Amino acid sequence: ATYHTEATTARIAAAQRARLQDMATKQRLPLLKGAMSTLQLARTSDNELRQLTEFLPNLNDLDTGLGRQAALAMAAWRAGLCVSANLTTGGFDTHGDHDNRQGTAMTRLTQGLNEIWEEAERLDIADRITVIVGSDFGRTPGYNDGNGKDHWSITSMLFMGAGITGNRVIGATTDRHQHLKIDPDSLEVSESGITIEPVHIQRALRKMAGINEDELSSRFPLATDLDLNLFG
Repeated sequence: ATYHTEATTARIAAAQRARLQDMATKQRLPLLKGAMSTLQLARTSDNELRQLTEFLPNLNDLDTGLGRQAALAMAAWRAGLCVSANLTTGGFDTHGDHDNRQGTAMTRLTQGLNEIWEEAERLDIADRITVIVGSDFGRTPGYNDGNGKDHWSITSMLFMGAGITGNRVIGATTDRHQHLKIDPDSLEVSESGITIEPVHIQRALRKMAGINEDELSSRFPLATDLDLNLFG
């Protein structure tokens, strides 16, 4: 084996990063750029991968797929391999037998959320993670011919954890799932208010994460300059 001082190891790592950055700058094909980053990670993250296995629990001890996904994501974060992750759970697209299928899916979701927080407590990071639950659409207020519900443009989201002021509900709907507007300052329901849209939530999330003025965020501008205090 070859051994280097810490200073030499740092210089080698810096040179490798500079070389990868130079190659990525010259590369115009997204798939190849992604492959280059993956290769670099595989070559330089042996220590992080070992730490990942140390932090990872026995996934068979977790009852839900959501809990297992979260356990892997949090172990990867502790090992320095990621800062965020998208977790998925299905069963909500209930075009038929809505009531029974939604009940099963909601039970699986809440059990998974419970496992997420139990694992976060085990890793002693429960005060440093934020969990966001959402979907790309809701369900219609009425039933179709198969006792199911179809796609609906009004939905809701759940936020919990670091940076979130809990025990609040922002926004509302009528009994027929039509959205009600809110005052942008008080966040109370108001006929003369605005409609909460995904762009408002994205802006609030960027601000909460401290990346609203980051160079990367500037490359993906949002079609609003309105700040809603959704989480504070």
